[in-house]
Amino acid sequence: MLPAQIIFFVFCLRLRSISSRPYGNFASEVISRLDLSIDPLAAARRLEGNDDDGNYNYLSGYSVKFQGCHDVRQWKGGDDEDNEDGSEVRLATQRLVRFRLCPAEACHESKETGCSTGFGDYVVDLGTFAEAYLTAREKSQQYACESAAEACGCEGDDDGVDQEECEYECYVKYGYDFCFENDDDAEKNGNAIDARDYIECTLYEFEQADDYVADDYAVDDAYVATVYYIGAQCSGQGGGVMLGLFTDASCTIESNQTFEELSGGVVLPYSSSDASLVGDDCVSCLDQNEGNDGDGDEEEDENAQYENTVSPSCEDLYTVAGRCEKSMGLTYPDNNACSYIEGVKLMSADGIVSTVAAKGSKTATLAICLFTTSTVLMLSYVKHLHNGFSRAVKINECIATNSLS
Repeated sequence: MLPAQIIFFVFCLRLRSISSRPYGNFASEVISRLDLSIDPLAAARRLEGNDDDGNYNYLSGYSVKFQGCHDVRQWKGGDDEDNEDGSEVRLATQRLVRFRLCPAEACHESKETGCSTGFGDYVVDLGTFAEAYLTAREKSQQYACESAAEACGCEGDDDGVDQEECEYECYVKYGYDFCFENDDDAEKNGNAIDARDYIECTLYEFEQADDYVADDYAVDDAYVATVYYIGAQCSGQGGGVMLGLFTDASCTIESNQTFEELSGGVVLPYSSSDASLVGDDCVSCLDQNEGNDGDGDEEEDENAQYENTVSPSCEDLYTVAGRCEKSMGLTYPDNNACSYIEGVKLMSADGIVSTVAAKGSKTATLAICLFTTSTVLMLSYVKHLHNGFSRAVKINECIATNSLS
């Protein structure tokens, strides 16, 4: 019994250490098996039998739903001169976005995943996604505003109708806050800065005098001003996209001072976690500029469903994205990036595989220990029976021998 008890005790100690070890160790093992060194964009290819020589119009029936933003840290080799700004940045940040294409009729803004069937999952760099998303959303909102104004009769030539008042009441009726143009508020809150101009890491020059910038420093008695860059980045938990202020050309090193401090009170738009460049809305891939509005008689609308055109922004986004279309129901799905997408999900907000200690499952640990205990006891009991049987056989043999003698 003693050896069995020792083995059981050692086993339970090992089991406890495995079940309560940091999640990052487990994640590292998984990551190492997913080959995350590949370029996800290189996995994109045209769908055989579904694209008709580059015709992606079938995508017009889908909507884009943002799923998450992820920072992936990559080592940069070479000399300092290899960096555009001559900085000593060795860990560059590659920012990726996961998005989903949901059937337009099944995409729900209130649902985090957008949809649960008939979808495709994709990954692409943040700059490409943000540009395509903002373009598609702007056109979709513009179309919605024009359609609402037309439905409310604000586009007529009736001199008795105040067009601005009509549109205001109409937009309030439909809840289209995005149709209002608040130029004064935009200037006050810093929205005069067009976010699109700074999706990619871009140099920004403040209007204040050089001696106002507190990050300036002296080198060899020469006064050198810190250079600042603005670029898009993932929010703290990856649930949104923000603009940030950086001091290197790759937008990896965040500035110690805020944009508001350096600009004299102007707030950088989309710089807080509660104001994301991308939202939870479902953005249609239907090109609203090609007459795909469903207006006209029933026969024309019925024929139009075969002529719907995908928006250029959605097509551009799709053609460069890494794809996982196993749930999309296509005849020839592209699943080249499925493993990569699963690996990206394991990344924490800082681009490192999560190292937050995860609590072991007490239920699983208890169940395994009980099973192991019962197994050890069973083996011990079998061994006890075997020994007893062996002794009984020997006694019987001795009795038989004595009887013969």
